[in-house]
Amino acid sequence: MKNFIDPAARIKRKCRFEPPVSISRDVSLGFGVSIGRYSYVNIGTFVGAETEIGKFCSIARHVEIGAIGHPTDFLSTHPFQFHQRRFARSSGYKDLERVEYDEKAPTVIGNDVWIGTKAVLLRGITIGDGAIVAAGAVVTRDVAPYSIVGGLPAKEIRKRFAPEIIERIQKTAWWDLPLSDLSGLPFDQIEKALEQLENRG
Repeated sequence: MKNFIDPAARIKRKCRFEPPVSISRDVSLGFGVSIGRYSYVNIGTFVGAETEIGKFCSIARHVEIGAIGHPTDFLSTHPFQFHQRRFARSSGYKDLERVEYDEKAPTVIGNDVWIGTKAVLLRGITIGDGAIVAAGAVVTRDVAPYSIVGGLPAKEIRKRFAPEIIERIQKTAWWDLPLSDLSGLPFDQIEKALEQLENRG
């Protein structure tokens, strides 16, 4: 299987794809991003360095994932205090003595996650399997599996399913199965689909 990557996408070194994935035009993937099979990233989306994206994820247009914050308790909010990027060629800038700043761990997105248009996910958070992030949401903390979140900052609106259904879905880990094992399932009837998956195991 091959990946579908638009020539106008910007992909930095050491990105890893489990084919097939689809990357649209004007997508920017930072250093070391990993993306699981059948996930797609739509037009104009930015994915920060070392972000992990699971399988069967749907990422809409103009999403920002893994945005790095700025210090609020330093002398300045400007990054000149902790790294030399952007202005490294300016006289004196490269040689400035700096302090360390914790830019947080990479963002982790589980399997079967849907992220709506123009959502912003800050660096260092985890989005659980099956979660939905509403269009325009600003996600500043972890999102539980199968939760629907929205708003600014994002808050849980509701769960997609009852807790026992969520547990059963996660036990099947259907995203790891071959597509042939998913063929013919009654996708629109969650309990029947789960029964069939459980019986096939």
